[in-house]
Amino acid sequence: MTRCGCSPRPATRSRAWPRAAATGAFTALAVDGGSPASAPGDTATALVSGDGVHRVEYYGRDAAGNVNAGQGGGDPPATAIVRIDGAAPRVAFADRPDPEDPERLEATVADPLSGPSATLGTIGVRPARSRQPFRPLPTAVGDGRLVARWDSDSYPDGSYEFEAIGYDRAGNAGTGTVRANGSRMVLANPVKARTTLEARLGGRGRAPRLLASGQGVRLSGRLLGAGRSPLAGQEIWVIESFDSGATPQRRIASVRTGADGSFALLVPPGPGRQIEVSFAGTRTLARATAAPLRLEVRGGVRMRASAPVARIGGRPVVFRGRVVSAGATLPADGLPVALQFRLPGLRWSEFRTVATDGRGNFRYRYAFADDDSRGVRFQFRAVVAAQAGWPYAEGTSKPIAVTGR
Repeated sequence: MTRCGCSPRPATRSRAWPRAAATGAFTALAVDGGSPASAPGDTATALVSGDGVHRVEYYGRDAAGNVNAGQGGGDPPATAIVRIDGAAPRVAFADRPDPEDPERLEATVADPLSGPSATLGTIGVRPARSRQPFRPLPTAVGDGRLVARWDSDSYPDGSYEFEAIGYDRAGNAGTGTVRANGSRMVLANPVKARTTLEARLGGRGRAPRLLASGQGVRLSGRLLGAGRSPLAGQEIWVIESFDSGATPQRRIASVRTGADGSFALLVPPGPGRQIEVSFAGTRTLARATAAPLRLEVRGGVRMRASAPVARIGGRPVVFRGRVVSAGATLPADGLPVALQFRLPGLRWSEFRTVATDGRGNFRYRYAFADDDSRGVRFQFRAVVAAQAGWPYAEGTSKPIAVTGR
């Protein structure tokens, strides 16, 4: 491709330009000091070819005898400059990566004629010696440089080769796959120092498998480098993704490592969730993610009886209760609550299932009619089972006692 630019420039008269005839108009021009070409009328044609800077001189007269320069030894002809650039720019990567920022890739674009483009260019990556197309990386262009950042943490270990495509202002493209010193632009991944992230729930003992409703838990861990050396002052991200039915669905917190690479924070109460603990990495440290953590939480249920004693054949005992819905949205039609009873030493038995209202409240009237219940101390409780759309594990209320009389 070519690019032409013109600008007026004075020139010395070194050749015989055509003299005006007695009548009629003519136009004349010359390229790079060559012999002038003239033609009658207002148009003359000359060929400008070859890469480089060319000087075009031009002179003319109209039919009325007006001229644009001195005729027969007067002013010199006017001059324009034409630049032609059909050559690709030279593109090369920097000789060596920056040890303080090994993911930063830089290539220079040099073009002596039209100059490097200020807007076009890209750097790409692919596995070394593969036939895959180069994958473009986000690339900044300017001042004759292409600068890209390679997210090496997202690539498996191995060797990778890079390609830089630069443009000049005429639109010519040049490709570079070597460094300025002639060596291939290949990097061995990992280019950053490896890190290890450890995280656990609970204290030094066994991690809790199931939390009570409204209970928080301690999360702790360590960030380690090569040889299990501690990495201090680094930011650790904790992302809690709550189960379906929770509001909100996500919570994010961060904490920094201490001098020994350790960190700790309190995970607040709330519904069941997955917990991801991660280190985003730095320009010299690779990112790391700890093994995922699962936190199950019992549903909260409360229930009370209107009286501790029930008369056989008398007024019913009213059981009232509430399902605690902190951090969760109750279904529009409420939650099913199983009411259970047992005799001392025996297993629990369900005698009724009721539904909560939109606020989680429930109520049930229970009449003691069997004479065999006289003098017997019963235990009652409410149970909310785990179910789809409810972000809690099975929860039960504390047992309450009612004696028949």
